[in-house]
Amino acid sequence: MSYVAGFRHDVFISYAHYDNEADSQDVRWVSRFQIDLTRALRQRLGTNPDIFFDNRNLQAGHEIDSLMDNARDAAVFLAVVSPSYVQRDWTIKELEAFGDGPGEVRRVIAVELLPVKEAEYPPRLARVMRTSFWWSDETSENIPLKLTPKSGSDNYERRLQVLAHQMEELLRGLRDTRAERAAARPEAAPLPAPVSDQTALTGKVVLVAQVTNDLYDEREQVIAYLKQFGAKILPEQEYLQGGPDFAREFKADIERADCFAQLLGPFRSSRPQDLRCEPGGEPTSYAQFQYDCAKQAGKPILQWRRPNLDTASVTHWDARLLDGPEVLAMGLQDFMKEIKKTIERGAQKAVEPEPQASRDNLVVFINADRDDLDVARDLMAEFGRNACRAWLPAAVSSARDKLEDLKSKIKIADALLFVYGKAPQIWVHKQLMKYNQIEKSSNAKRAQRRIVALYITPPADKPDIDLAWPDLREFDCRLKFTLTPVQQIIAELRR
Repeated sequence: MSYVAGFRHDVFISYAHYDNEADSQDVRWVSRFQIDLTRALRQRLGTNPDIFFDNRNLQAGHEIDSLMDNARDAAVFLAVVSPSYVQRDWTIKELEAFGDGPGEVRRVIAVELLPVKEAEYPPRLARVMRTSFWWSDETSENIPLKLTPKSGSDNYERRLQVLAHQMEELLRGLRDTRAERAAARPEAAPLPAPVSDQTALTGKVVLVAQVTNDLYDEREQVIAYLKQFGAKILPEQEYLQGGPDFAREFKADIERADCFAQLLGPFRSSRPQDLRCEPGGEPTSYAQFQYDCAKQAGKPILQWRRPNLDTASVTHWDARLLDGPEVLAMGLQDFMKEIKKTIERGAQKAVEPEPQASRDNLVVFINADRDDLDVARDLMAEFGRNACRAWLPAAVSSARDKLEDLKSKIKIADALLFVYGKAPQIWVHKQLMKYNQIEKSSNAKRAQRRIVALYITPPADKPDIDLAWPDLREFDCRLKFTLTPVQQIIAELRR
């Protein structure tokens, strides 16, 4: 007897028989998967679900017709997707048979055993949430590897439990809906609506960004955490992959969202050649596109990365996101709480742009030795692109003129940067001492200056500054020069 009344089976598992051949570890993947899934669902539902799994190599026409009937009469259709699956006629026929009934997209689940090119994905699965049971180490050969109970067992078990939890919610929801319909008779009292005492985020919408495969489990944890407080999560189903379709659907969702949350890791996201933030612009990656669109829409942004991630070692095209002003390097539990706090504080409202006058009034003085002027000019150009005034030391020869130049620029600067690149350590010490003398003799209040920072750039092999200066910030880019701290400085100045 099925758990969901009115269906012959609770779950129909559709797969290609090639994917169930014994591998080098003697694991028949689909057979083992259905055993593990049945056990997990039995524990969660408190009863034995009816899962249809046919391991026969059917050939006769009447047997295939029977298989289609079983697919059509299941509450949930689970497709084990792989290159073999999309190439087989009868797996597609099973999918079509299920789709011919009264089913909805939410009753179809895709489990990816191995990745499939987007152009080859069956249209019926294009908008279906996918659980990946494969892993690819992008730092080495970038070869997709199956997760099995013997290889990648920890990830296999976690993803199995996440999938079982999602299917439990789906099956319970289908059962309750049918029970309500059966009880909707004149003599029957209406069923009470479920009430939750955790409604702190009810009515709020959080867009949790698409992530790379290594962050799949963390993303599911964030989604589960926010849902328990009543938040609505976007996307409701996976975005269509590829440039224009992904862009259209994401932009529609970000307009509805109260908050944007993005998880970042050491691996790069894909960069389709037809994915652009603006028509005619440069192609961008999925991760960068989502962030840039959220920024343009004026949404509160919270990004997360592990605190022990060495950002200097990341050099691919998504590297700029890892040190952005919205990135929180903390434990995942703390990050989830921060999302909740942000929404509760009212940060769900669109961020008002700063008045143009306020942006134009920001002044940054970049103090650099002549050997570091090339780096200083790059910094100055970046500030200029962000509507900030930036000055370098004047090209004067006399010591008196140099001092007067420093005094005049230090007095009016909102931010003061000392570039420590090729310059000797003693140069930095002398400049900081001059700054301290100017501050002491100046009538301007120290509190008016928002940021005083040391911008450390390559080469990496040089002595530390060796100063105890509580007010001095350090942006350590000695291993890899980056302009990312500029965005942090601007964001802080404009708060």
